[in-house]
Amino acid sequence: MIRQAMNPTLKSCPNCNQPYPSYEGFTDWCQACNWNVKAHHHDVFEDSLYDKFVKKLGDRFSKNLYEYVKTIQDVKPVFRWTAFVTTTVAIGVIMMWLAFIAIDIWLVFQFPNFFAVIGFIICSLIIYLFRPQFNEPPKKTISLSDAPVLWSIVEELRVRLGASPIDYLVIDHNFNASMGYVGIHRKRKLTLGYPLLYIFDAQETVELISHELAHDVNRDPMRGYFHWYAVLALNRWYYITYPMEILTTDAGISAMIFSVPFNMAMWCISHVFLGGCYLIFWLSLNESQKAEYYADYLAMTMSGNASTVSSFRKMTYHNFLELSVQQAVVQHREDEVFGQFQANITTIPDHEIERIQRENMLYESRVDSSHPPTPYRIGFAQSRGVIEPGFILDEKRHALLLDELKKFEPDISRKLVDEYRDWIYNA
Repeated sequence: MIRQAMNPTLKSCPNCNQPYPSYEGFTDWCQACNWNVKAHHHDVFEDSLYDKFVKKLGDRFSKNLYEYVKTIQDVKPVFRWTAFVTTTVAIGVIMMWLAFIAIDIWLVFQFPNFFAVIGFIICSLIIYLFRPQFNEPPKKTISLSDAPVLWSIVEELRVRLGASPIDYLVIDHNFNASMGYVGIHRKRKLTLGYPLLYIFDAQETVELISHELAHDVNRDPMRGYFHWYAVLALNRWYYITYPMEILTTDAGISAMIFSVPFNMAMWCISHVFLGGCYLIFWLSLNESQKAEYYADYLAMTMSGNASTVSSFRKMTYHNFLELSVQQAVVQHREDEVFGQFQANITTIPDHEIERIQRENMLYESRVDSSHPPTPYRIGFAQSRGVIEPGFILDEKRHALLLDELKKFEPDISRKLVDEYRDWIYNA
């Protein structure tokens, strides 16, 4: 990508007195000491005790895990005691649901007993509320005839990585990509964001696709339905059993007195469910972050780790996509979102690109995140030495891919514009 030069003005940093280039219309910052490079913070639970605990625990865990994985040769996840604990709890949750089915069947044979009828109704509601549910298949998918070049690349990488066949291929408007499972048969859905395919070069495209396919072979527990069902069920039990207040104030004196022990008991029961939810969630995400490093490694074996690092850095370009959508709407040029996007990422100076990348590198770690912090993922990729590409996507074939995907651009642009307008109107 050829970047257009801009003439900066040299200024002196107020923090370290080192000179830095200042570009008109862009934020001043110092490359030497990171002056005016501001970390992003979590807005939700910012001042809560929970957030402080999770932040501290997340920093410690992420750092220790990073220091570990960058020094070992084999990063493939192995079965550990945490997997045994989470699986045991998850089995207990599903057994509890099955127990209600058994009780419901037994109550049917007690009819027409009044209490049996009431019990049957309550158990039936619980069975319905906590029934296993599955994502619906995508309504719009990319067929082999729609994108034969893309499908051929995906299939070749899938075979090399040892992943299972892809059932649904989706191109959407998000600055992201994912591998998911839908339906009771857990069919595989690969989703690729068009904005990423638009800005990634050939080997970065290989890295993107390989990383998502690697999620099918990296033993990530959070991608298994069993654990997710247990987390969602326990969380729902918590909200159902949690008392709104300990002392019931809108009743008589006797009810107020007797409400305290009952509500205290319900509070304790609800927090047992909450504790089980956190136990599965945190321990599974512990293993999930390890699996993420393994997915990164598998992708490196296909794309080479140089492309892994560069693709991580280009993930910060989502800022410019948002700016491009805004400009297209304001200028009434909704059909030129990606033309504006291309102009932005080629005319914005490298100094500003680096500032945004450094800010994105300062995102806080969290133990309740399935992905390690980006700086650690880059450091892990660089710690592997030099990994040569195991799959070369030549420029001619990459050009054919971009031409093939061009027909999806109008719909993607329209979706981005509509989403931005909805955000404005609902703000």
